[in-house]
Amino acid sequence: MRRICSLASGAVLAGIAAVIAIPHSANAVVVACNQCYLELESLSSNHGTGFGNTLNILSLQTENGQTVDEIGSIAFNDVTTQDATNQSDARTLQELLLTNAADFRLIFDANEAGGEITINSLSVTFYAPFDGDPSLTISLDPSVIPLVFDTTSAGTGIDDAVFTLNAAAITGVQAFFAANPPRDQIQVGAAGNLTNASGGAEAFAGSSVTSVPEPSILALLGAGLLGIGAVARRRSSSASR
Repeated sequence: MRRICSLASGAVLAGIAAVIAIPHSANAVVVACNQCYLELESLSSNHGTGFGNTLNILSLQTENGQTVDEIGSIAFNDVTTQDATNQSDARTLQELLLTNAADFRLIFDANEAGGEITINSLSVTFYAPFDGDPSLTISLDPSVIPLVFDTTSAGTGIDDAVFTLNAAAITGVQAFFAANPPRDQIQVGAAGNLTNASGGAEAFAGSSVTSVPEPSILALLGAGLLGIGAVARRRSSSASR
């Protein structure tokens, strides 16, 4: 069992991509991805700060809280299984404003009373446009399963964890985007298996990160613009003499 107590303990080494494109039909290509995993990027309670368009993909809750297990999935065209609620929606890349696989994030929001919760399995699946075939599934790295959160943030809208694609998965998913146009109509689904879930619903949202320039970069950019302006003024002054 892997108990998550800090960001460092949740780090997962990225695998090496082995991406194979296999013709599937006139408009679709199967992409095989080796050592492609979801990995824990951060533990947070930042209410979505730093993310772009964040939309719920998978919501899990047992009927009337009868058990502590929540298991379910959302697939192409909103086909749900087991404990996936009607708040689950397969999202297109266009909805997520996602063009680069490296920007994809899966945000976990546990709606519990601050107690422990365990992720036994977690995956995201990218579905080709039109009929959802082929598809590419990226699962949480098996070396960190089960993933136990000692505490979670009570209530909805507070991020308990953020998952990202490892280096191999970024390569594979980007290849899948390129091989199955139109990429903006590729759909994203998810599946999860949770235990110790006494409340709910637990939500997994898709998002794309938004880049915020570092202050030092902004300072350098400002200095560069001032320098360009000074040079232009000197040239203008020289030309008028």
